[in-house]
Amino acid sequence: MLVKPKDSRIDEESLQTLTLYHYFALLASFAVAVISASFIIESYLSYPTITTVKIERPRDTELPSISLCFFYEIDQLKKPSYRNGRQIYPLNLSQIDERLPKLDEWIKSCKVLNATTYRIHPCLQYYNHTVEYLSVHAKCYSFFESLPEQIFFKSEAVVGRALLDVTFNNTVINSDHIGIFITHTYAELEDSLSNPSFLQFNTTESNIAVTTFARTAIRNLPSPYHTQCFRYDTLECRHRSTCIRHCINKISHNKTGTWHGPTYVKLASEFMDGYFTLYPHEADQMIYEQCQDEYQHEPCNQYLYEPVITSKFTSSTVQEGTFRLAVVYPNKPKVEVKLLHKTKLSDSLIFLAGIVHLCTGVSLLAILIALSINLESVVRYFKQPDRSIYTFFLLIFSKVFRINSESFHDHQSNPSSLTEEWNGQSKMLKTARLNQFTSHRLVSPTTAKSFTYYSH
Repeated sequence: MLVKPKDSRIDEESLQTLTLYHYFALLASFAVAVISASFIIESYLSYPTITTVKIERPRDTELPSISLCFFYEIDQLKKPSYRNGRQIYPLNLSQIDERLPKLDEWIKSCKVLNATTYRIHPCLQYYNHTVEYLSVHAKCYSFFESLPEQIFFKSEAVVGRALLDVTFNNTVINSDHIGIFITHTYAELEDSLSNPSFLQFNTTESNIAVTTFARTAIRNLPSPYHTQCFRYDTLECRHRSTCIRHCINKISHNKTGTWHGPTYVKLASEFMDGYFTLYPHEADQMIYEQCQDEYQHEPCNQYLYEPVITSKFTSSTVQEGTFRLAVVYPNKPKVEVKLLHKTKLSDSLIFLAGIVHLCTGVSLLAILIALSINLESVVRYFKQPDRSIYTFFLLIFSKVFRINSESFHDHQSNPSSLTEEWNGQSKMLKTARLNQFTSHRLVSPTTAKSFTYYSH
């Protein structure tokens, strides 16, 4: 109910002041709406993320890639020679491999748990594929690497049981140390120095060791998020560290025919004529940076494995000269680090619509009503002379704000017309008398005053 004193008058000066105030309020509201909308849009387009850490005991566990390694000593490798400004070991990969024991000589037995029958099977019978790696210090045999399909074990069926049980023949190696490297089946053996995924044992201190492993999964987000991860499983190398190592080994072999000594090189026919160097060269650093730049994006799915010794002891039941290693089902919880969208598109749009409505009064419903003009009317509108997109949007906003744009411009050019319109509407006003029954405590019961209100 709009209430107006009886003898009010609107002069032209007051009307101009109201008009300027209306313009200022309208422009200020739109400015606040535009600035707020720009902040909301900028915040969304920065693609912020939040990090969640989930610790759980999973219902199943995948079979990882397990590399079994032994360290060796060869007298010919103790005297490196200089060649092209580098200290190079005198034996190439083929000559070193000829002097080392083969798989069936070093590993007396290897048994793995079948994920279908949950019975023990020979490793090579379960998956008849091994990969050999060689560095200047050790040789490794990798089992279950690059499986065509990942193998999973149900936790309720394997808790406390060994996934892998291996017996080594220590008499064929001239070192007291052996090692195990655990990684994802898509990944290959990495350098063992300062690598937490590599675990060593002294075979003279004990003859039985039981290990398990802890797992951490990291889920990144692709571009345009700041992690800009890449799915390396779509490439032939399938894993970022493997892709980098393949790149380094190939370029190093093609350019210099050598690799730095601690580097593990997959034994392939094209690499058997290569040599190890005692110290890295400047060219090695350039090759490393080149391969890092080629595979600079973080993987979308990254899996980290850390072997853990659960027990190590000496048993009289183990034959002399042998060492037994068991890898049991992990009892430790799995850690999953996941990056999520901090702001969803729907949330940003709702927030944006709320800010615009708060500042300008424009609601989605009002916009839909304003745009409810049928196509035929729009075409007819633009066929008229002196019609443009600008005037069309003026019409739309006049519907949204319930303002007659033409009359508004008329009032602006002739303020007295608005005064006449107001005075004309004053004739529709009538007087009401409020008493104790109709005052609703607006006036005291003993007094009554006259008010003017609009009749409905």
